[in-house]
Amino acid sequence: MCVTISIMKTTQILYELDPMRIGTVERGLIDEYRAEAKVIDILSSNGMSITDAVVRSFNQRFWVGCLNADTVQKIVDQIEENRGVIHVNQEIA
Repeated sequence: MCVTISIMKTTQILYELDPMRIGTVERGLIDEYRAEAKVIDILSSNGMSITDAVVRSFNQRFWVGCLNADTVQKIVDQIEENRGVIHVNQEIA
């Protein structure tokens, strides 16, 4: 259950930030980044830093270097900011 909550939240973060600029919000592509979110969750759950997990996920799904450092940091900041919410939800479930 905890993985699902984390993947869902990370998917939402990526949807809102739309790091690849494909128009997720404008086009209603809510699950467009679900695969990337899943990889980020798995890698970070296995001890990789969130920063490295974000970079690796997008490098694998798109191309090496597709995200600039500022974009990576925005994603990481949002994921870390929402970690407390995710942990609270897990404890309730």
